[in-house]
Amino acid sequence: MLEADTLFFNLESPAPGAMLPAGRHTLGGWLVPKPAFHYTDVRARVGSRWFRGVYGYPRADLAAYFSPNRAALLSGFTVEVILGAGPAIVQLEALEITGRWQPFHVMTYLVAPAAPVATPPVAPLRPREFGWVFQLWLRLGRGPADADRLVAETPWPRALREEHPPFHGYMDDPAALSAAQFGQLHMLGWLIHETQPVRRVFATVDLINLQPLDLGGEYSEMRARFPSLPRMDQCRVFGFANIPSQLPGPVCVRVLAELADGTLHLVLALLCRPIDTEELKAGYPAFSLARFWQGWCALHEAWRRNGVPLEAGRAFWQEAWSVFRKYRQLGAATHAATTPVLALPATVSPQPRRLLLITHNLNREGAPLWFLELARHLVHNDGHQVLLLSPRDGSLRAGFEALGAEVRLVDATPFLQAADASGVPPAAAALAASLDWSGIDLVIANTVVAFWGVAVAHAARKRALLYIHESTTPAAFFRTGYGTGVVSAVGAALRAADAVSFIAAPTRTYYDSLGTGSNYCVTPGWIDLPDVDQFRANHDRAALRARLGFHPAETVVVNVGTVCGRKGQHVFVNALELLWRRHPTLAAQARFVMIGGRDDPYNGYLQAILTDLRRPNISIIAETERNYDYFHAADLFVSSTYEEAFPRVVLEAMAFGLPIVSSHVHAIPAMVQAEHEAILVPPGDTEALMNGLVRFLGAPEEARRWGARARARAERDFSSEIVLPLHSRLVSGLATAGL
Repeated sequence: MLEADTLFFNLESPAPGAMLPAGRHTLGGWLVPKPAFHYTDVRARVGSRWFRGVYGYPRADLAAYFSPNRAALLSGFTVEVILGAGPAIVQLEALEITGRWQPFHVMTYLVAPAAPVATPPVAPLRPREFGWVFQLWLRLGRGPADADRLVAETPWPRALREEHPPFHGYMDDPAALSAAQFGQLHMLGWLIHETQPVRRVFATVDLINLQPLDLGGEYSEMRARFPSLPRMDQCRVFGFANIPSQLPGPVCVRVLAELADGTLHLVLALLCRPIDTEELKAGYPAFSLARFWQGWCALHEAWRRNGVPLEAGRAFWQEAWSVFRKYRQLGAATHAATTPVLALPATVSPQPRRLLLITHNLNREGAPLWFLELARHLVHNDGHQVLLLSPRDGSLRAGFEALGAEVRLVDATPFLQAADASGVPPAAAALAASLDWSGIDLVIANTVVAFWGVAVAHAARKRALLYIHESTTPAAFFRTGYGTGVVSAVGAALRAADAVSFIAAPTRTYYDSLGTGSNYCVTPGWIDLPDVDQFRANHDRAALRARLGFHPAETVVVNVGTVCGRKGQHVFVNALELLWRRHPTLAAQARFVMIGGRDDPYNGYLQAILTDLRRPNISIIAETERNYDYFHAADLFVSSTYEEAFPRVVLEAMAFGLPIVSSHVHAIPAMVQAEHEAILVPPGDTEALMNGLVRFLGAPEEARRWGARARARAERDFSSEIVLPLHSRLVSGLATAGL
């Protein structure tokens, strides 16, 4: 066993100094990090050439020596290298969880000349990999240099470890270049063992924890293709692998199988260049046949220079045609953005009006809650009456009805599944004809999903105000599950609305190219500070903590928000496991609670990870109307989100004076100043999130001072008494314009 500053390791084969024939050789060994360190990958350098290895083979013998309470450590590695004749110096490096490669050993081999061995042919690039790269170039590329970069970033061959008897299997996803929406790679394929049932299958990139994959059912036509293999009717593998954003690409995705005898095996290892969330949001520029041809030629030439053949045949041309159609469909004409010139009177005396409100649902979520509070202000303070339309019912219906609103459920399918934008106006006219418009002067549609409210307003010859909360492009938001005409219809709504109000300036940038900007404005969110203060005064904190089951001495850390991929609770869990491994004392003194759980696959997936981790102080709490209980009981607030506009939960944390560790996304840096009112970290960065937790958990008095500064910021800039009149002015100005 050898030792470096941060790790223990051993090279088991071939022995350093050995005489080897020229050609391919597989280096095998193991690496165990010391406490407070963590490694995710291994590579070797021979001369100027790098060879990526596979790290993460389960080793029961190392567990018995280093961690007797664990069945196996994911510590074995192999690296296949090519050695030329003469002395060969091989440098081994390990990838830290921080994203930095660190050299840890150098050895020398004597390499004798040998007869040339034929180099295995490079498998052709699959059509779907070509399609992903081509789409990315069409959206972001500017010329041949970007084609060269994208091709160089796309690993091929992608498999570092392929199927090996007695295991058989293959993963179609992830591809060599694949979408990593909100830090998660889609996994899809099949896997079996010749003699034993496979009990469970896992995926991992960072080796922090094993993400469970669903196993069961047939996969495509595999049973017919491999009739001699057992259990082919239960071979399908499906799920997700978490990708920490701090790790450099391409990342290595490992698939591990647990057999019926309890043993764990590393079965497959695949390289993937993730397409991150912001890249996925990028829209297509205006359609140009010349641009399509330029990208086609540039990519073909780049792959030729890299020695990667493209798969020929019908599937390739089908993929090319699919990319062409998508580009033609979504590459709508752009509109140069201008400085907003939405003109409203400097002061407006609200006059009672009847307003038609349209929301995308009535769930207890940020945007509908925001809309309910706006409606309450418009009714109670400005004297307006409201009629509400929603495609989906929910718990907030009672809140709107308490305002005297008539709530009508409508069918939004003709809008959300429109195959062409031209189908939206007739559907809007039909809906408008079913409504009583007497006294209604203004239609207010909330969120981009309610874009069709603008068309309904125009069908009735009424003014329209569209509120946008989503910090993403329509092309990315409506990428799956919606009709092909929706994106164009959203663009039409943005241009036709009398006013489009964005909840934050960074959100607006995603929509600049879809309109002229002349009807755009920004009106921020708010927090009802008197309501928060009354709650705090009426609820004894110690008694509340006892009722929630929190010990007086433990630090309570809350992550509040719908538990879903966009909110990044998987990032939070991975950061907490890092905290446990590197700062166990701090981790043990805290309670970590995620509030906003639902009964859906993501929550089941997250709970399965927690079950395997067996950390008793990490839990998920179901969605509740009593979020204030948890804010008041908490000592620290965390938001691990990937995408937000002006998050309500951050405002609530500020109002309760909590220290805040949050993702640095969209409007959050404008809500809390980094390194003064909050610790802000890159989205998906598990290392940075853990370090933020360490800073506050290790210095509670300093943390409280940060919380006090966040509260002062809320009082100064985001109190409902300051912000809601801005919305009143916007609504009343539009409702009375031209009268």
